[in-house]
Amino acid sequence: MSNPLTQTTSTKNMKYTRVGDIASGRAGDKGDVLDLTLVARDDAAYEWLARTLTADAVRRELNRVVSGPVQRFEIAGLRALKYVLPQALGGGVYASLRPGLHWQKAAIWLLLDLMIEEGSGHVAWQQNL
Repeated sequence: MSNPLTQTTSTKNMKYTRVGDIASGRAGDKGDVLDLTLVARDDAAYEWLARTLTADAVRRELNRVVSGPVQRFEIAGLRALKYVLPQALGGGVYASLRPGLHWQKAAIWLLLDLMIEEGSGHVAWQQNL
């Protein structure tokens, strides 16, 4: 299945698309809760991201650096997917070893740098391809 949304990267005869090529992101926190939001550039990108970036897929990738559950909320009218990690900043931003703004930026970049395999929907960090 070819994806007309963006240029793809071919690895081992598989084609991947970087999430950041079809969406933008933002991050925030409140207490020990980390909030990551992806906004797709168009309806086709939103539908593809909604199918592939499930809460479980995002949890598997982000749990490499932060443990805990991941909740996903769909905001279709804005073409946005919101991921909430309620235990990401243990004790809150000031008590955590992952302080505020820097951790937020790192976490959203982890999502934006994910690669999605066309066809199967397999999700991986680029360095793991």
